[in-house]
Formats: sequence, structure tokens, C-alpha cells
Amino acid sequence: MSIGKNGSVRFLHVAKNSSESVLEVREGMIGRNERLCEDHEVQGPEEELVWKISTPPPNVRYIELNSETSSDALLEVMMS
Repeated sequence: MSIGKNGSVRFLHVAKNSSESVLEVREGMIGRNERLCEDHEVQGPEEELVWKISTPPPNVRYIELNSETSSDALLEVMMS
């Protein structure tokens, strides 16, 4: 997160094809030393991760990070 006197911008490392925040809820019994996400079949194939800019909640969207959007984000926290 970049924080300036005029606000903040969130940079996230997310799946390349993602465009918005997704909440996934799983229910199940797990042991003391187990995690529900360790099953590779449930987790699925590993996706390529990229840096994106996140809009503020409640309607979180991801914006592609490029020279224009990174400059805009920097100006947003620097300028009033």
C-alpha cells in the first residue's frame, strides 16, 4: 500500500486474469496440523500472478498496472 498525505493506493499481487475480489468460503473438518487448501485437486492449477491496483471497498476491482495507471496512482496520493 502506498500512503500519501492525500490518500492511499493498494497494490496487490493477484491472478493475471482476475478483475475483482473474490471471496471463497470452504467448509470442512481439518486436523490440528492440516490446512483445507493443501489439497492440490481442490486448489487447482497454479495461476500466473501480476501486480494490479485495487479500488477501495466495498466494490473492489483490480486495475491493470502499466505506466499510465501507476503514474495516475502516484499523482493521486501526492496531489490534492
